[in-house]
Amino acid sequence: MLALKKFLWFICIIPFLTLCCTTGNYKLITNEKIPPKAKNTQVELFVGKLERPHKAVAIIQSKSYDNKFEHTKVKQLEEIQKIASKLNLDAVHNIHLLENKMRGFVTDYQVPFKSWKQGKYTLYFLRGEGVIYLDKDNESSGVLKLNN
Repeated sequence: MLALKKFLWFICIIPFLTLCCTTGNYKLITNEKIPPKAKNTQVELFVGKLERPHKAVAIIQSKSYDNKFEHTKVKQLEEIQKIASKLNLDAVHNIHLLENKMRGFVTDYQVPFKSWKQGKYTLYFLRGEGVIYLDKDNESSGVLKLNN
C-alpha cells in the first residue's frame, strides 16, 4: 500500500512540474531585479539595433510557425511584446527572423489518401533582445508599434 501511495504521488507531481515550472520562450541574461511598470505601458519593438542607452536583460523568441506570412509575423511580434511586458521590459530590439530546419514526418501528396512519409520541413520564428532603458527621461519612438 505504501508503494502504491508513492507511485500515485509521483504520477501527480510530474504534470505539476511540467505545467507550472516552465519559463516560456525567453532566457534572462542578468540577475538584476527589474522594477514593475504601469499596466498600460507599451513595450517598443525595434527591427534594428537600438541607439538609446540601454541594458540587455533577456533573449525573447516567439513560437515557431511553418510559414512567413504577414499575419503570422504580426502574431509572433505580439507574442514577443506580451512576454516582454510580463518581464517589465522597456523594449525589444534586434528582432530578426530565424528558421529551424527539421526532419520528420511530412504529408505525402503522391497518394490519394492521407499519408505521411519521412521528409524535411522548415519552421520560422522571431528572436529579439529584451532591454531596459538607462535614461528614463528621454522618450523614444519604436520602429514597430502594435496596438493591443
